[in-house]
Amino acid sequence: MQIHPASFPNNRRTDPKRQGELKVYTELSATPTVGLAIYGGKAGPDSPEEDFVLWLHKEVRASVEVKGGETSFEYGQWILHSVHGPELVDSPVIQAKDAAFSFKDAVKEAFGRKVYILSFIVFTDMAPDPAIIQEAERHKVHALFGTSGLAEKILEIAGTREIFVPPTLSHIRNEAQLFVPGIDYLQQRAAEPRTDGDDRECAKMDIAAQRVIIQHVDVVNIYTTGSDGEPLQ
Repeated sequence: MQIHPASFPNNRRTDPKRQGELKVYTELSATPTVGLAIYGGKAGPDSPEEDFVLWLHKEVRASVEVKGGETSFEYGQWILHSVHGPELVDSPVIQAKDAAFSFKDAVKEAFGRKVYILSFIVFTDMAPDPAIIQEAERHKVHALFGTSGLAEKILEIAGTREIFVPPTLSHIRNEAQLFVPGIDYLQQRAAEPRTDGDDRECAKMDIAAQRVIIQHVDVVNIYTTGSDGEPLQ
């Protein structure tokens, strides 16, 4: 699978809060599954950051929210368990659901079409938890645990859903273009001083300029040749 950016951002690699994302990034970048993944994309300066957006086998769009560490769902509340003790947190399932809607809204606003996208949440450091699975299903979010075989698990779940209008190569290219600038913008701005007065306009200009990065993502090649370079059947 091709993944953008080509390497996990250095300023996030040692961040304890990003270790789950690093594990998913490492798994996806090593998988032979045909597809494209965007990490940390933003559809615009005012849009939320997406953990991962995936296009798999020219058939499946997936929004993937990532949660590292230990989390439990008890008596209607989400609890993060860390070295500092238990802490109530916002629902990661709702975050995953919102991320998928953000994807759909961005595509509709940019291209005027509705898209079908599966919503996933990956708990990278946990064994399957029935309470979490049930709560995720209630919100039409698919909960996965661990990262091994992640792309294959997503495709397996997608196979149980009827996707009426699979994305074309043109769709994939255009949709990826919405999200590619996000992490590049974040990396560029991370080391720069920020001021309340000019940050928003700078953000808009940065993202507009960086849309050309998609030219380096050869979508047609991704979906017409396998990992061994031979044409796909």
